[in-house]
Amino acid sequence: MKSSLQLSKEAVTYQFNGSIPVRLYLKTCVTLLEEAQNSFQKGNVEKAFLMYVRYVDLCTNKLPTHPEIRSTQPDAQFGLVRQEYNQLIKLEVPAILSIIEDLKKKIDLDHQMHTQSLAAYISKAAPGSSSSKLENKIKLPANFDEVRFRQSVIAIRTAPNENLVIQEKGDGSLLYPELPQLTPPFPAFL
Repeated sequence: MKSSLQLSKEAVTYQFNGSIPVRLYLKTCVTLLEEAQNSFQKGNVEKAFLMYVRYVDLCTNKLPTHPEIRSTQPDAQFGLVRQEYNQLIKLEVPAILSIIEDLKKKIDLDHQMHTQSLAAYISKAAPGSSSSKLENKIKLPANFDEVRFRQSVIAIRTAPNENLVIQEKGDGSLLYPELPQLTPPFPAFL
């Protein structure tokens, strides 16, 4: 299990090539969002976080340096590309940043719990540890789901302080609300 800091470092490690047309990078942005949403719906929070951070890094750090975005030529195609890029920055990036913050809290709490439970397990398994501590433990039912229990505890801890954007579906999986949609059509994507 990785921390949000480790995942963030991994997310910004990719190659960016200014000679690749911006329209392809804009398609990549859409693909990154789809992959992040699919990963989250499947319960892979770490991969979702990584894809969202990569998306924000691409939009805010890499694409502004692209020659087509920086170009001041009055070319109609570059103008449309810049317009689409600006729409991403104004509409989607703020929503994604909010999602990243929520996922970051969840990942850090899970990482902290994982680290603590691992440390406790190691200390119990160490030679010289008393076996009486293990005998006093309460046995949990076979159908007890520790991951689900921890998610519930995290949700309860964070619920009074802020509005949760994470919702639970009927089957127990978590779901984020839909992101703002861009205004179609996208000529650069055709």
